Amino acid sequence: MLLLAGGLVAYKLISSGTEPEPIVEKVVAPPAAAPAPILDNAPPPPPTEEEVAEEEKPAEPTTSKTAKIPSGPPGCSGQCTGSAGGDLKSALAARAAGARSCYNTALRRNSTLEGKMTVGVRVSPAGSVCSVSISNNTLGDAAVAACVSAQFRASKFPPPEGGCVDTAVPLNFTSQK
Repeated sequence: MLLLAGGLVAYKLISSGTEPEPIVEKVVAPPAAAPAPILDNAPPPPPTEEEVAEEEKPAEPTTSKTAKIPSGPPGCSGQCTGSAGGDLKSALAARAAGARSCYNTALRRNSTLEGKMTVGVRVSPAGSVCSVSISNNTLGDAAVAACVSAQFRASKFPPPEGGCVDTAVPLNFTSQK
């Protein structure tokens, strides 16, 4: 029986003599890419070295009566050499306590939120806020940082002693369970 089965297999292999039909795959080339559109509002090329040198020349005085308008409150530019007196320190501490409302709002979204943040505030000689920056933010919540920045930026403080002053206000946010 075994011989018969082996012979049958051999007969089929020998007698099939025809080769299997090759598989032909059609490869279709992708359509040619369309040419890049021409932009009518393309930016200008970078300035040449001559143009840059021309711009760096000091401007000649003009006789027009245009006033230069400073950016930000007066006394905000340059290096600040003032100091924060007691009134200013108290006002900054009060604003820091008010920043807790930003944290409490974020706690409603994430009850495990905790961390520290340092707010850098530059106060003009008149007590206006020149700039606010956030550093050392271990809280990691951008919404709280933006809210705290907005609260300090919208504040008016007592004038510092001796000109503008740069201060750092540390904040520690922990939930009051």
